[in-house]
Amino acid sequence: MTPIKENLSSPTAEESQIATIGASSLPKYDGVPPLRAQGEAAFYRDLPGLLKERSRLWVAYSGDERIGFGRTKSELYDSCLRRGLKPHEFIVLFADEAALYDHTEIDLPFAR
Repeated sequence: MTPIKENLSSPTAEESQIATIGASSLPKYDGVPPLRAQGEAAFYRDLPGLLKERSRLWVAYSGDERIGFGRTKSELYDSCLRRGLKPHEFIVLFADEAALYDHTEIDLPFAR
C-alpha cells in the first residue's frame, strides 16, 4: 500500500487573504446572536399557546417573527435557509411540555 501524503504546508498569501476577508464579513457580537436571543424569548413567551395549538412540532423564529412550523428540525432549518436567512438569524425549537421546564431554576445541594 502506498502511504497517503497530506499537504501540511502553510497557506499561501492568497489563501490567507481569502480567509481574512471571509472572517471579516461575519457579524460581530458578544454571546448569542441578537435575532436568535429574541427568537428564543418569543418562543417561551408564545409557548403556552403553541402547546394548545401546535404541540410536538418544531417552530422557527427570527427575532419576534414566527417563521413557521415543521415536523422535523432539519425540514424547518432548510426552509429558513431557502428564505435567505443566515444560521445566526433564526432559531428552531421544539414545542413540547418539556420546554416549560427549560428555564426552571432549582437549588442543588452542595457536596460536602
